[in-house]
Amino acid sequence: MPTQLADPRTMTAEDADAILEEIAHASVRIARAEARREAQINRAKTACEAETAEDRGHISTLEGRLTTFILTHPGDFTRPRMRRTPFGKYGYRKATGKAHIQDKAAVLQWAGENGYTDCIVDKPAVDKAGVLKRLRRGEDVPGAELRGGDLAEYRLDRAVMEELAK
Repeated sequence: MPTQLADPRTMTAEDADAILEEIAHASVRIARAEARREAQINRAKTACEAETAEDRGHISTLEGRLTTFILTHPGDFTRPRMRRTPFGKYGYRKATGKAHIQDKAAVLQWAGENGYTDCIVDKPAVDKAGVLKRLRRGEDVPGAELRGGDLAEYRLDRAVMEELAK
């Protein structure tokens, strides 16, 4: 049997006021519950940060040592470029050649002085594609540099990490 809904034409302004009040009270209860849960989450995150601070520092130190090893032994990473272990892999990967803008004002000034409108978009902003083209031609672009080449990195094997976490 269908549920009969109240006819809104028979409601008064006071009835509507009461509905709004109920909505307000329910919304406050929701907000309070969410605030309690957020506080619990924040306390848990803070406790986790404190609990894992030593390991995070240790990982940072080890990452530095691993990166130093990779960078000082490039011959060990020619073919293959990554060394596989039961825990993951480490070595070199090819970085894409992208223009990294360090000082937009310097690039804009340089482009304007040299009439390189292909390095400027609309309201003067730097066009990275235009700057990249100039950098690849060997031009010195103040405030920009060509970033590319090999980057040292490591990756942990997700399945192994999940197994270790058990």
